Amino acid sequence: MGVQQLQAFRPENWTHDVLQCDQPVLVDFRAPWSDPVLFHNGELEDFQIEWHDFVRVGFADAFRFQDLIFRHPVGEFPTLALFQSGHWVKAFGGPGRVKALREWLLTPEAMDEEDPITHILKDIWE
Repeated sequence: MGVQQLQAFRPENWTHDVLQCDQPVLVDFRAPWSDPVLFHNGELEDFQIEWHDFVRVGFADAFRFQDLIFRHPVGEFPTLALFQSGHWVKAFGGPGRVKALREWLLTPEAMDEEDPITHILKDIWE
């Protein structure tokens, strides 16, 4: 399967494509000066290919759209954030963010009944 292009999240599509999306959304908050963005881009696209039935994957340019960053607890760049039903669920920062996300998806915390992504994960593992 070929590499798919990641969706670009911008202020004009943020509400519809992230906050009101009917599936979980994974947003890579990027900054042009953070080298891991370029290094891990293929890894994130691989994740998108594997999980496209369950999670929408895209990115937000933190430099061009700073108002998105101020609305969410982004502590470093790059940060990979998982949203569900308009809520920030979990974040993974730095160069190992995609690997950390994959590892978290296998933990009991990810399957916590109180976590809004639980029903999606149960569909995946069953």
